[in-house]
Amino acid sequence: MIIFYIMILSLPFVSHPLFGKTIGPLTVEKYIGALCLLYAALHVAVRRRLPPLFSTPQARAFLIFFALATASWLTLGRSPSATTMLAIYGSHLLFLVTTVSIVDSLPRLRWTLLAAVAAMGFVSLYVLRDWQLGSAVYGLSYRPGYVAGDANFFTASVLLCLPVTLVLLWREKNMPVRIFCLVCLVVTLGAITLAASRGGFLGLLVAMTWLLWHSRNRMRNLLLVGLCMGLFLAVSPLSPIERFLHPDNSDTSSVRIHLELWQAGMKIVRDHPLTGIGVGQFKSAVGAYSSVKDLSRLAHNTYLEIAAEMGIPGLILFLATFWFSFRALNEVRMADYPDSAKWLSSAATGIQAGLLGFAVAAFFVSAEFLKMFWFMLFLSICLNSLRKEQPAEESLLAAGTQVPDAGLRSRWALGLEAGAADG
Repeated sequence: MIIFYIMILSLPFVSHPLFGKTIGPLTVEKYIGALCLLYAALHVAVRRRLPPLFSTPQARAFLIFFALATASWLTLGRSPSATTMLAIYGSHLLFLVTTVSIVDSLPRLRWTLLAAVAAMGFVSLYVLRDWQLGSAVYGLSYRPGYVAGDANFFTASVLLCLPVTLVLLWREKNMPVRIFCLVCLVVTLGAITLAASRGGFLGLLVAMTWLLWHSRNRMRNLLLVGLCMGLFLAVSPLSPIERFLHPDNSDTSSVRIHLELWQAGMKIVRDHPLTGIGVGQFKSAVGAYSSVKDLSRLAHNTYLEIAAEMGIPGLILFLATFWFSFRALNEVRMADYPDSAKWLSSAATGIQAGLLGFAVAAFFVSAEFLKMFWFMLFLSICLNSLRKEQPAEESLLAAGTQVPDAGLRSRWALGLEAGAADG
C-alpha cells in the first residue's frame, strides 16, 4: 500500500522535479503508477473478489467519455497535444482501476484520505517556498505556482482536499492525526491565500458553505472557519480579496483575455456542436476564432474547453461522471451506520464539498487534466461500495445485536481502531 500512498502524494504536482523526472521511456510517476496497478492486480487475485469497476454509473460514464476522446483523436487529429491529452485520460482510466481495486476497507480508506491531506500540505510547502523566492525578485504581488503548475491549478487541486482535512480534524480521536491535519490546514490556507486565485476563492466559499451546512455545530464551525480565513486574509500581503477590490493591470488584462477566450470558445461550439474540433486542439485552434492576434491559450474554462474539443456530447459525459459521483456520495452521506463506520458519512460530506468547490473554480481554469479531481471522483465508487458492506444500525437492533461501541474490537470497528471514528 505504501507505493499507492506515494502515488497519491504526487497527484497535486504538475511538474515535480522527482515525480516528473524521465528515466528511460517513462517518468518516475508513471513507474509508480505501473507498480500500483500491478499491486492492485495481485490484491484482487488474493482476495478473489472483483472490485466494482464498471458496475457504477460514474465509472461507465467515464469509460464512454474516454471512448469518445479516443474516437476524437482517431478522426479529428493526432497532433502532439491531442496525443498528450488522450494519454492523460488513459492514465486516469488506469488510475480508476487501481483505486477501486485497492481502497476496499475502512482502514485503507482512512489512510488514503490522510495521504491526500499529506499531498495537499506537501505541495503547499513548495508553493510557499516559491512565493518566498519569487517575491524577493518580483515583489509581494508575485503569485506562486512552481511545481503545482500555476496558482490557479494549485488552488483547484487543494480545494478538493481542504474540506476532507477539516472533516478529519473535527472527527478524529487520534490526537497526533488531528495535529497533523491542523498543520496541513494552516500551511495550505497560507499557500492558497498567497496564490490569490479569484475563481478558487469563490470555489472555497461554496465548499465551506456546503461543509458547514452539513456539520453538527454550524454556528461554532462557521465562527472558527471564518475567523481562521479572515486572519489569513488580513495578514497576507496578497489575497484574492485584494485582487477583486483593487485589480492591477495584470488582473485587468487577465479578465480581458478570459472573456476573449470564452467568446472564441463559444464560436467553436457553435460551429462544431456534435464533434468539437478534436481532443487537445483548443489551444492551437482558438486563434482562428478570435480577433486577438496570436491568441494561443487554454480556454480557462473546463466546461467550455471540453465542449469545444469534444462537442456537447463530451461535455454531457463529463458532467454525468461528476453528477453520478456526487449522487453516490450523497447516498453514503445519508445512510445509517454502526458507530464504527459513521465517519463514512463525514468523509462523503468532505469529498462532496471539495467537488463543489472545484466545480466552481473550473469555470475559470482548464482543469480537466488535474489528477486530484479524478481521484476524488473515483473515491466515490470506493465509499459507495464500503457503504453497502456496513450493516445499518436499525438492522443490528432488529436482529437483537448490540451496535458496536467505540472501543469494541469487532469486524466493523477496524476503522475505529485506526483512529477514524466519528467524534
